[in-house]
Parts: sequence; structure tokens; C-alpha cells
Amino acid sequence: RFDQVAETSWSSRSIKNGLGSLEGSLTLDDGGVIPLSLQLVKEGGDWKVSFIELREAGLSGGAGPQTGGGDVPPENVVLNTVRFHTNLLFEAAQREDEAGWQSSLEYLQPFFVDGATIAQLEELVTPMRNLKDGVEIVSRSRQPVVERTSPAANGGFQAAGYYEVTPWRYDYDYTFIPDGDDWKLGAVDYELNKFKLE
Repeated sequence: RFDQVAETSWSSRSIKNGLGSLEGSLTLDDGGVIPLSLQLVKEGGDWKVSFIELREAGLSGGAGPQTGGGDVPPENVVLNTVRFHTNLLFEAAQREDEAGWQSSLEYLQPFFVDGATIAQLEELVTPMRNLKDGVEIVSRSRQPVVERTSPAANGGFQAAGYYEVTPWRYDYDYTFIPDGDDWKLGAVDYELNKFKLE
């Protein structure tokens, strides 16, 4: 019913580590009020919505935890969570020249569960950084293909699939762990390959 919104009201705003959040409500044309919260991520110079929760209707979409009793989150949550965290990995692989290798990994670090050190992140991202041309091409694909999902320990979930922009393919296998209202990466396994064209 976003096309029926007559007024918006925001009760709180916050920005941290390139992420923003808004809490407030929508007033509809018919006078109905829907409380909601938004999560936003800064991409380039623009703020983009990564998560919406409409509390009245119990509807949601995006990166926030939405599981219940060991279930996998809805498809849109899985897709947005995979896309958001893959973009973070791709950015870290491409940022060395402009922001410094250490600072790009420090930016990435809060999106992993506690215990991921800078040295571990460097080991994780270096193979991708050595294939920057592939990362740049694959990052143009905004929609991941999710081939399988399954529940993981601690209320988390595992998602595996790929991004593909010929001739490059990025295969991923991620484990996400809930952390408050967010998902964080618990494990990452990936392959970035260039295929020969016949």
C-alpha cells in the first residue's frame, strides 16, 4: 500500500559504518497508520533501502533475521542478505587503491561474527583481489542465484549458489548467524573462475 501513503513521520534516525536506520510510521490516505522501520546502506553517494519491516502487517523484506524455530528465512530475505554481503566482499576486494587495504578490511570486519581478525579477512579476500577484473564484471550482476538453503546452528541459515556474468562465475557458500536485528557472516566459501568461451 505504499502508493496510498499520505504522510510519513520518523521518530528516530541513526547512521553507523555506512548503514542507516529509520523508525517511524506511514499514514495512509484512509487515515490508517502503519509503524515501520527501514535499514539503508550507502552505495556510492546514494542511500538505498536494504530492509523494510512493516510491524502492523508482519511483513518484511531484506537483511534482518526472519527465521522461526530453525526455519530458513523467506526467499526475499535470503536474496537480499546474500546480495548485501557479497557486495561488501566485492568492495573490499576492489578498494585497496583508493582507501588502503587495511581500512577496507576494517570496514568489512563488523559484518562478520565476533572473532574474524584482519589477518583472516585478508586471507579470505586476497584470492578475489588477485582477480579484480572478474570481481568488477561479476559485481554487475545484481541478482544472485540461490541454489540451496538450509537451517544452520544458532538460528542461522546456509545459502549456496552463484553469480554469473559471462565469462566469469562466482560460486558462494555462506553461513549467516543472527545478531540482534542483523545477519552476520559466520562462514564464507567461494570460487571465482573465468571460463573459456568456445
